[in-house]
Amino acid sequence: SLENVGENRSVTVDFSYNNFSNIPGFPEIKIWEIDFSHNEIHSIDKYVFTNISNDLLHLDLGDNKIDAAGLDDDSFAKDMVEDDTPFVLIDLSLANNRIHSLPPAIFAQLGNLEDLDLSFNPLDEIDDSTA
Repeated sequence: SLENVGENRSVTVDFSYNNFSNIPGFPEIKIWEIDFSHNEIHSIDKYVFTNISNDLLHLDLGDNKIDAAGLDDDSFAKDMVEDDTPFVLIDLSLANNRIHSLPPAIFAQLGNLEDLDLSFNPLDEIDDSTA
């Protein structure tokens, strides 16, 4: 169980090459890198990364089945009324999915993001608010 991870440690979690169809909620622990690549994930639920948003630096969601219907403005967000600290995420891969368009404010709370990989998706437009 991830709940028993020591409080003073930052961990890397590798869930790649499994059969996850969705991403489970996380307890409040210090995870700095998660690899969910090569799974069967179709969508990113609202606020799913909230409990680890203050420590998560690298997130790999590449090689899944995520499409535009599986993303919304809150996929990489948290309730700012409860916690107004920004996500620290600097590296996000959504490569090789089925994303043809992005919600306008999907990256609004990812102010520290430095590397966004959207390669090998059937993207056909990105509006000004997303860019």
